Amino acid sequence: MTTMENPTAHGSGNAATDKFKSERVTSDTSVERASAIYKDLLDALAGIVDKHQVTYDEYRVLKQWLIDVGEYGEWPLWLDVFVEHEIEKVHYNRKGFTGTKGSIEGPYYVPDSPKLPAKCTM
Repeated sequence: MTTMENPTAHGSGNAATDKFKSERVTSDTSVERASAIYKDLLDALAGIVDKHQVTYDEYRVLKQWLIDVGEYGEWPLWLDVFVEHEIEKVHYNRKGFTGTKGSIEGPYYVPDSPKLPAKCTM
């Protein structure tokens, strides 16, 4: 692991992407289920385009933003911040958990990092 004196969003995004890519995940999701999920995602996007009557210029700005997010390696962080809480909610409810909901790890979690000394009082 390396530390940066002056971390940048670009560096953090790339680190998050590299971490995610190194953990290559799979799922036993059927082709039919994946197809249904992706179709609904595209239908939702089409509904947003229609609802807001998105112009070509707005579409091109969005496309450039999506490219920039990818080139800066920000997808893991962006998805963790704006989507993962919904996945956590579904997981929590599906399992019938009660009590405190789980916390999202995010891209800055470092496994086996040293614990800092803390003195806490409740």
